[in-house]
Amino acid sequence: MSADENKIFDAVREGSGAFKGLTRNERQGVMLGLCKDSLAPYTRIMYPPFERSKHHEIIFSKLEQVERGEIDRLIINMPPRHSKSLIASQMLPSWFLGRNPDKRVIIATYAQDLADDFGRRIKMNIGSELHRAIFPKSELSMDSRSIKKFSLTAGGEFIAVGVGGGATGKGGDLILVDDPIKGRQEANSK
Repeated sequence: MSADENKIFDAVREGSGAFKGLTRNERQGVMLGLCKDSLAPYTRIMYPPFERSKHHEIIFSKLEQVERGEIDRLIINMPPRHSKSLIASQMLPSWFLGRNPDKRVIIATYAQDLADDFGRRIKMNIGSELHRAIFPKSELSMDSRSIKKFSLTAGGEFIAVGVGGGATGKGGDLILVDDPIKGRQEANSK
């Protein structure tokens, strides 16, 4: 989301500028449309504490290119605490499955506990009323009880695995690897 798009988002939310005359329901419709079309407003509305910085604009742009199939491999390499995991491993899968409820997402991390944390947040996002308002066709299957693997009514699926876990032979339309190595000591081990 560019700085201009960010200003539009804020103006719609606050009912200011060109959006001043719109009713609350009309503004809500515009907001839902922005969230459906772009990962940045989706992230802001689904995770209100999120504070946008300039580096996020690049991340959002590149991840949206991934969703559209314009980029087939992307590595995001930044220091800790820069919102990489929040955006790429929590918000992107939720938004991707919202836009593509018949697709499969796989996320792999160094440990199953971390993969479960991502799965829990993604499942909570998809199961929320707000997500369903943005993406009415993206709905959890009634039999989806696990945070490690769950399905959508349109045929989509989410799988979360730790390194060495069982995703062999599954295949995915969006495959994410977040922190495949626990830390420097593990990275340097033989």
